[in-house]
Amino acid sequence: MYRSIRLFVGLLCVAGLFAAGSAQATPTTTVSATDGDLTITLTLDNTITEGASGPWGTLEVVITMDDYDLTTGDSGRVSVWEDTGWSDTELWGQDITVTAAELTAGAVTRTFNVSWLAAPESSTDNVLEVYGYTEFDKYESYWWNDLEAQTGTIDVTVVPEPGTFALLSLGLLGLAVYSRRTS
Repeated sequence: MYRSIRLFVGLLCVAGLFAAGSAQATPTTTVSATDGDLTITLTLDNTITEGASGPWGTLEVVITMDDYDLTTGDSGRVSVWEDTGWSDTELWGQDITVTAAELTAGAVTRTFNVSWLAAPESSTDNVLEVYGYTEFDKYESYWWNDLEAQTGTIDVTVVPEPGTFALLSLGLLGLAVYSRRTS
C-alpha cells in the first residue's frame, strides 16, 4: 500500500517537473509610431500568464536628433498602458535620461524589457488593450518643445497560472508529508 503511494507521489513530481519545463513559444505582436525624430516600437506576447514574472516583451525608443536637439541630462519617460476607455492605467514605466555617449552618437537608442507582476483588476474579460507611450519635454527659450509618440493597441490575453505548477506543488507537498511521517 505505502509502496504504491510512494510510487504515485514520485510519478506526480516527475510529471510536474516535465510539464513545468516544457514552455512553448508564444506568438508576439509589434506596433510602432513615429513623431518627428522619435520612433517607439512595442513588441508583446499575445498571451501572458497572470502572476508570472516577465519579461513579456520589449519597448524600443529611438530619437535621431535630426530636428529635435537634446542635451546631456534631458529626461523623458517610456511606459506601457492599458487602454480602459475612460482613464488608462500605467502597467509599466521607466524614466530615461540622455547620456553624453548618446549625444556623441547622434541618437538615443534604448530597448527595455517590459514586465509587470499581474494584470490590473479592471481586466474582467482577461483581455488587455495595451499600448506604448514615450514623452520628452524640453524647455527652449520660453516655450516647451514636446516630443511624444503613442503606438496602437495590442490585445493581450491574460491566462491563469497553469495547472502544472499546482500539480508540482501538490507532489512536493505530498513528499514533504510522507517524509515527515516516515521519520
